[in-house]
Amino acid sequence: MSDTFAPPELKPVKIYDSGAVGLAVFLGSPVAGGLLLRRNFIALGDRGKGNKWLILSILLFTGLIMFGIAAGDSISAIGSTVINTLVAVIYTTVAKKHFETAVEERKALGYGLFSKLRATLVGLSTAALVLGGLFGAIYLFDRNPYNTPEDKIIRVKFEEVARLEETAERIMADFESPQYRPVQDRYNMIGQYQAHWERVEVLLGEIAVLAGVNDRKGTLEFVGMYREQMPLKIKIAENLKKFVTDNDYTAYEAALNAQSAIEFIDKRIVRFFDTLDDSTRDVIYLFP
Repeated sequence: MSDTFAPPELKPVKIYDSGAVGLAVFLGSPVAGGLLLRRNFIALGDRGKGNKWLILSILLFTGLIMFGIAAGDSISAIGSTVINTLVAVIYTTVAKKHFETAVEERKALGYGLFSKLRATLVGLSTAALVLGGLFGAIYLFDRNPYNTPEDKIIRVKFEEVARLEETAERIMADFESPQYRPVQDRYNMIGQYQAHWERVEVLLGEIAVLAGVNDRKGTLEFVGMYREQMPLKIKIAENLKKFVTDNDYTAYEAALNAQSAIEFIDKRIVRFFDTLDDSTRDVIYLFP
């Protein structure tokens, strides 16, 4: 009887072959490829190089994201696929360069390689995590804080204000046209002009109340300046009615003076609007 002890045969640590690395990159971004390369380097006793490749992969992925954002719609889906395929080929080549000998040894033993299915799962899992992180970042950093129920109502009311202003200005342009119209028609046109601005005044009051709920100081200040024009708009209408019915040129001069005062306020509004942040402009909606 022999006393010699035969130690058990040690099996090699499993690694990923180059095809598995390329597949993971194609499905899950360079980050997935970096994870597999790191796993391989650690299995072969070089953790430092594995960490470097993971960091490099994260930086590469970040660069690709920034490139995609900068390029915008100029890159088609086919272009994105080509870039993704090219990156996968590069990682496949890197894996073959560093691990081909170890892979061939494991193939000869019939043991020691992770399956392509496992690489696929790593790639898809990494893609899911990356996409989740991107959407989370977009939600946290790109969401509009000016999106409360009150802000939405304000937008709708400003849209109505813009429509009313456009219609009122069109009425005034028709009134001032050289085309002959009976006195009553001209009087009615000014009545419609006045009614439009009276409705705008009501809307601006409602907007001010809603803006006060969430302390929208920019919107409140904008509305305050815009409301200064409303008495002047009404004054124009009332004086033009006198001018139409009584041929009173003094009333016409008064209407012109009121219009000059409105134009002065318009300049203030434009200067103030340029100082507002994009979120406040989005709520205001109405561009002077």
